[in-house]
Amino acid sequence: MLEWYHSPGDYNTIMDELYELIKFIASNLKISEFKVRGKPIPIFVPWKKISFLNCISEFLNIPISDLSDSKILSELTGRNENEGWENLIEFLFISKVEKSIGLDCPYFIFDFPVHTSSMSKIHPEDKRFCQRVELYIGGIEIANAFTELFDKEEILKRFKTSARIRRSLKKKPHQIDYEFLDFIDLVLSDFGGVALGLDRLIMLFMNKSSIQDVIAFPISYYFND
Repeated sequence: MLEWYHSPGDYNTIMDELYELIKFIASNLKISEFKVRGKPIPIFVPWKKISFLNCISEFLNIPISDLSDSKILSELTGRNENEGWENLIEFLFISKVEKSIGLDCPYFIFDFPVHTSSMSKIHPEDKRFCQRVELYIGGIEIANAFTELFDKEEILKRFKTSARIRRSLKKKPHQIDYEFLDFIDLVLSDFGGVALGLDRLIMLFMNKSSIQDVIAFPISYYFND
């Protein structure tokens, strides 16, 4: 995993850097396209940028308005409406859309539901969403980035919401790091941060179908005689 931050900056800054970085690598390797399941995915083309909700709407041919209705989401996912809008919309994305993203070109999916990221800044126009972006190539998430959040009260609120949601799903909530919260006041400006899956990116550049083929010590290594 490769992580970096850019200050001053935001998730748009990170999108530009990811685009330039991967193009730079491809250019030096003299590779013009990835191949996923035998399908070519061009690199040196404009990459698509689309919001989380618009992505679901486009891929499933569902009106945007329907995606705000928990009852409709319950019918689409086959899950209980009482699970809440946040869990239903996330499940719909993961189960019905995610594996189909980025099969024609790399995709940036941005503005995810707030509950999916405790450390991402809230979107100024719709507080259900946050400034988080993921890069997808061939149905694979390659990178995850944010406009980092440095509002102590909001972060604590998100931590508590996340714990409530995990408990509702019969999962153990994460412990709140109050010492970390005390350091928030030291941040002087907004910045973007990203985690790039190097193993996944190498897998794509080497035209491999499994991460096991590119990591130094795959799990299979320990079970072979």
